[in-house]
Amino acid sequence: MTMKIKHIWRYYGNYIFFCAAFSFFELVMRLSTPRSFDFVGFAFSVLFNCIIALVFCSIISFVPGKAHVIVSNLILSITAGLYISQIIYFNVFGTYYNTESMFNAGQIIEFWETALRSTWERIIFILLCAVAIPIYNIFVRKTTEVASRGKRIIALVTSVALYLAMIVSFIPFAADPFAQYSMFFGQHNYEEAIKRTGWLSTLHVDILRTFVPKDTTGAFQTLDELRDLQHDIEITQPEMQPEYSEPTINEYEDYDNEIYEEVDEKYDEEPEPIVFGYNVMDIDFQYLIDNAPNDTIRALHEYFATSQPSQKNEFTGVFEGYNLVMLVAEAFSPFAVREDVTPTLYHMVHNGFYFSNFYTPCWGVSTSDGEYVALTGLLPRPGVWSFYRSHNNYLPFVMGNQLRNLGYTTVAYHNHTHTFYRRHLSHPNMGYVFKGVGGGLELPNVVWPNSDLEMIQVTIDDFIHQQPFHAYFMTVSGHLEYNFMGNAMAARNREAVEELPYSEPLRAYIATQIELDRALEYLMYRLNEAGIAENTVVVLSSDHRPYGLDGVDGISEFLGRPVEQNFEIFRNYLIIYNQGMEPVVIDRPASSLDIIPTISNLFGLEFDSRLLMGRDILSNSDPLVIFLNRSFITENGRRIRGGEFVPNPGVIVPDGYVDYISAVIEAKFAASTSILNLDYYRIIFGD
Repeated sequence: MTMKIKHIWRYYGNYIFFCAAFSFFELVMRLSTPRSFDFVGFAFSVLFNCIIALVFCSIISFVPGKAHVIVSNLILSITAGLYISQIIYFNVFGTYYNTESMFNAGQIIEFWETALRSTWERIIFILLCAVAIPIYNIFVRKTTEVASRGKRIIALVTSVALYLAMIVSFIPFAADPFAQYSMFFGQHNYEEAIKRTGWLSTLHVDILRTFVPKDTTGAFQTLDELRDLQHDIEITQPEMQPEYSEPTINEYEDYDNEIYEEVDEKYDEEPEPIVFGYNVMDIDFQYLIDNAPNDTIRALHEYFATSQPSQKNEFTGVFEGYNLVMLVAEAFSPFAVREDVTPTLYHMVHNGFYFSNFYTPCWGVSTSDGEYVALTGLLPRPGVWSFYRSHNNYLPFVMGNQLRNLGYTTVAYHNHTHTFYRRHLSHPNMGYVFKGVGGGLELPNVVWPNSDLEMIQVTIDDFIHQQPFHAYFMTVSGHLEYNFMGNAMAARNREAVEELPYSEPLRAYIATQIELDRALEYLMYRLNEAGIAENTVVVLSSDHRPYGLDGVDGISEFLGRPVEQNFEIFRNYLIIYNQGMEPVVIDRPASSLDIIPTISNLFGLEFDSRLLMGRDILSNSDPLVIFLNRSFITENGRRIRGGEFVPNPGVIVPDGYVDYISAVIEAKFAASTSILNLDYYRIIFGD
């Protein structure tokens, strides 16, 4: 028996080792990112990785002599490097990179200091991957030999046949990421895909998408089949609370024992009934349907023609003609809002429109996707840099283009490298004169991260005297890492947080947000000095949650209990503030996808709400908060993907409700992808 094992190892040891090594890499990566561990998914990844390993070994078995050793080491090193890079990237950015990020890896070098610290934090997992290379050279290649030519040909044919069968089975995922089998394997979500199928298999599907024709019509067909359910669904609800109500204390204020001041009742008296119209444009969808060049575009026309628009309301046009300052704030969260150390943020949150049930979902490309959702009202396409991909598209509903067409001065700024995520291409396409570090924005101090306050100070004179104006800022002061050694903003504001009862990472995080608070304080000072504060609206949202605190379970420390990971961890604030306005509290669920239609309605702009994936939060449209993994929150309850729908207390939903909402979500993802891929707005409106 021993001789037989030695014989097998002698001629097939390479195959065995590479199968084991590739599977071990997958195991190490999953252990280093524990929320992505799935036993069934791991088993699938082992199967796929072994097939890949067999193909590699079969091919290189025909390479003679020293070249065989060199090629073997090269393949092993590249594969180990792919897994090591994902381990480091996930530790830094809280998500996996996709192939588009891989080919733009040069931009990640800007975070080299953070990457080095992350490498040290994950050094055990990195060494476990790297150790495969010396093991191969010391124990494997010296104890194995090349099998006979006939056996090598059989091994090659068998492994290639298995590989091709696997690739053919992946083509449907690449062609239609919205079909049921794609959702089963998670191919609509990069992290979910890696969790369910493995890193190498996800990489294969991502590459296949480049060559396989896309078909997103399946999601629209499914919605059409279920659309009739919408009229049959009758939901039993308890007595509803008023949509606009006084603020109440919730856990996001309890951790600091914050107490709301009483807010004047504005809506006690019943107004006389007013018949409002809808936010739609004059689009002849029937003509477009009849003259569509292909089935995909026809399906899009039919989908939007039958979509329900949002209705105008008492808030329509209340800010018409006002100036607009819009900010997407790096890693902003409820825990940055404190009356003691961030008083300007606190004042703006509680004295404007207060959205008590707002969420900022995380998407696949971290900050860029979060910014894309907040500024376009569209869902990002999985696996690509959607904002960069949109840079040649017509985007009529982004605020820069809408307001520039009305004669506004429109400018945008980012206090980090202007080419990062290729903003130098995407942001001018939104109607802005764009400046970033290295591209027109000169800051007095270039540190990491740069100061939001200094960005406002050096740019405000560009626009404050050019009314009406719209200025957009993508901030960076709140960026990880959250410590006082490697974060210049945390170090700058350290003294202000020294007495707070939290660990260093949490205090450092709050310190970074103090810089944002001071930037807003300076902004309001200059607006008041110019006498235009009451004619200017400030809108602030976040790009994503502060995932730099995940390693220390920071959100749980803030709350004083374990944070719920599916929904609660994404709770956030949206600021829509105008000095002197009466506070308004909105209790209905909402998310960053709803920002553009909400602001467009407040400014009384002409837009078509059917062509956006979010909805005006202030309208009577049904709320729908969509998360990356297709979990959702509605006014009636919530559902974790793959789990049961949990209705709100007293709510009874009929059969078919969850299927219908899920179909609506898939259609929105499909529509967003098609708008990006096809430049769909240009098809409707022309140049």
